[in-house]
Amino acid sequence: MNITLNTIENIYDKYSPMIYGIALDISSTQSEAESILISTFHKAYKQNLIKKSSHFLCASLIKLTIQTAREQLKTKNIIKLKQFENASLLHNLLCDQLNLEDFCSENNLSRKQLAKQIREELSSKRNTLKGNSFLLLSGNSLQLKKE
Repeated sequence: MNITLNTIENIYDKYSPMIYGIALDISSTQSEAESILISTFHKAYKQNLIKKSSHFLCASLIKLTIQTAREQLKTKNIIKLKQFENASLLHNLLCDQLNLEDFCSENNLSRKQLAKQIREELSSKRNTLKGNSFLLLSGNSLQLKKE
């Protein structure tokens, strides 16, 4: 599948406000946030993330934004996102870049139990996420899905 400029523009138009907001939460200046935003979309293009379905793409972009911020800000500090501050499990999975299988193993949870905990946290967050979106488990990753 060939990635077109129109697709990249559409993805940027759809997700850049969210990515920029996350970058602003993480960085201390607007220029740092802008640099993180640009680098995140550049990496997404190079990694062919643009080809992924929209619900997987959103979660992938959030994780990529956090990775990019860590690299550019040269920090290993704990990153906190205001959007998920009251959802510690989601926050840990997204911000700490945890692998779901490892998290299940370390916490003696089945994937079904982990999915239940994620759904419980999301029940309170669902209205604050754009378009009543929610995260779901797929393989070893989180996906954002619209209702």
